[in-house]
Amino acid sequence: MILASEYGKIDIAEAVLSELIGRVARESLAVSGMAPKNLSENLAERFGFDGRGRGVSLRLVGESASPALIVELSMQFWQGWGITASVAAMTIGIQDLLTTKLGFSLQEIRVEVVGLTSPPPLSAR
Repeated sequence: MILASEYGKIDIAEAVLSELIGRVARESLAVSGMAPKNLSENLAERFGFDGRGRGVSLRLVGESASPALIVELSMQFWQGWGITASVAAMTIGIQDLLTTKLGFSLQEIRVEVVGLTSPPPLSAR
């Protein structure tokens, strides 16, 4: 994936960028996991292929001179945790990573909640 910024052209593998975004997304305490973005990703994981960019989809849009990035996330959250606040904090973290640290132009971050997971029971004391 080649993106131009004020610093020049950056060529970064989509898998690497997906993994970085996924790491930022998973930092939220309300996130129980990333979900496969499509059936082929789900099947690939079942056959042992690397799933570090799981649940992250990237698209370039706009003019070729100044393309913008659309990030789509498929996620599972812990039931009873503040999903709205977690998504807001996660969005800020991803925006900081892409625009401030990497110099990319970001158009949109879409978060799809694909499931809620019951929190694990508290351990006996």
